[in-house]
Amino acid sequence: MARVLLVVVVAALLLSGCSVVSAPQPGLTADERDDVHRWLLDVRWRQTGLRDELRPPDPESHVVAADQWAQALVECMNAAGFDNYSAAGGGFGATEVVQTADEMQANTVAMYLCQGGISVEEWDQSWFNPEQVDYLYDYYQQMLLPCLALHGLEVLDVPNRESFVARYGSWNPYFSLTAESESALRADQEVFTECRSMPPGMADLNIAQDYGG
Repeated sequence: MARVLLVVVVAALLLSGCSVVSAPQPGLTADERDDVHRWLLDVRWRQTGLRDELRPPDPESHVVAADQWAQALVECMNAAGFDNYSAAGGGFGATEVVQTADEMQANTVAMYLCQGGISVEEWDQSWFNPEQVDYLYDYYQQMLLPCLALHGLEVLDVPNRESFVARYGSWNPYFSLTAESESALRADQEVFTECRSMPPGMADLNIAQDYGG
């Protein structure tokens, strides 16, 4: 009976949900892509843990194919003086070397510049444009979050619309479940069918695979 009630409630939400009945067309304009790049640079710099006064000027971005990204990154690091980086199997790695504090800092700055200066067209176009971001937020608020709540799953740190937009839609309720809810999710795989991670017209995230589904 509880399952039937859940399906009825979710169906009602679908009928009374977003006014947008079809997903916006994907793709970024040149200006939107530049905005994403600047935001990513800010995120990457914060991840370095270094002081803002140490931040170098933004690197000039150049485009490579996705299967050439790792090699391009390694070549960039090698050119910066870090020969311990190498590419293999579509990825990259670095052999351990003894570094002074100054060398470790220089390594961190070089990686920031190399990552920020290499652009992959396919990855750029995978970001959501403003219309998609609004569509996503409405779906999460009106559909996905209520559906997860009906299953007894708790989501932490739900952003407001302004914060969600500022992060270009790079948040999903499934990424912010409590530990208890993650455990419950492993025991109830039907949640993924009833509470789709993405709205109609946008590719599902296939999060069930991470939970053995």
